[in-house]
Amino acid sequence: MTGRPRGFDTAEVLQLAMDLFWKKGYEATGLSELTEHMGIGRQSLYSTFGDKKQLFLKALDAYLHTGYKEVSEEFAAAPSPIGALEGWLDAMVLGLCSAQDGSRGCLALNSIVEMCPDHEDVVELIQGHFRRKIQLVADMVRQGQEAGEIRKDKDAEDLATFLMTGGGGLIVASKLKMPNSRGPATAQFLLECIRPLG
Repeated sequence: MTGRPRGFDTAEVLQLAMDLFWKKGYEATGLSELTEHMGIGRQSLYSTFGDKKQLFLKALDAYLHTGYKEVSEEFAAAPSPIGALEGWLDAMVLGLCSAQDGSRGCLALNSIVEMCPDHEDVVELIQGHFRRKIQLVADMVRQGQEAGEIRKDKDAEDLATFLMTGGGGLIVASKLKMPNSRGPATAQFLLECIRPLG
């Protein structure tokens, strides 16, 4: 197969690599499979992205950046703090329920299960993202606490971590192909746990 011209769209082929890693995992994805799926030659891959590991890190970083940007924009447009968090969890559940042939889950969570703790560069990348995401959610929780929508007897970062890990659990459980009705009910339970007591 001939490779694409040197003027190929870097973001486009990186997205194709991300999709393949997301579907198969890091170890199960071979270089020949990557170059064929991306539509570029092996030399073009090396000169543009580096080796397979560097390509994976770039794809994972793009995935994390896109996800953070989307959630940040959704939070900014939400009518209220609790509405922002509810919309975020609802979107997560909707994505799981609409997946074809079982969910691919989350590329970041899949990578943690497959590659941590042996691949320190992957660990550091995901840890950095997780810290940023916790702060993003915690900021929204604080706004909810100030508005009286969210309980004030717990630390905002603790509640944000609770929501993040609960949402992550939903994603992991989706790979077991649980009934779709479980997702929305669990998301609502997470929200009920952070609402004011009484």
